[in-house]
Amino acid sequence: MTLPTYTVAIQNAWIVTDVEETAKKWSDAMNIGPFYIAEYTPAAFDTIEYRGKPGKLHMRTAIGYAGDVQIELVEPVGIYPCAYFDTIEAGSAGFHHLCYWTCLLYTSPSPRDRQKS
Repeated sequence: MTLPTYTVAIQNAWIVTDVEETAKKWSDAMNIGPFYIAEYTPAAFDTIEYRGKPGKLHMRTAIGYAGDVQIELVEPVGIYPCAYFDTIEAGSAGFHHLCYWTCLLYTSPSPRDRQKS
């Protein structure tokens, strides 16, 4: 396994309409996986904030690997305002995000946190 760097994406995330069906197709067609499936209900989260207001999140995920790259398949459960539907129309499937490794942690408050004080 190659150690993560700042220039290599370590995760590709996709919004899907059926996490189990998509995981099986990707595994069969591209030999990716195995995939590990989990469901996160709203009760799994202490607090959800979306665009500065209380939010909701309910999703099913499948996590697998294509070589050293993690593949995350996300099936939002229900239709509600959230970051997933900012980029992918509800009921559709498509690419959502990349993840890169970083060790830069900032100790100063974020601009949003500074505005609250």
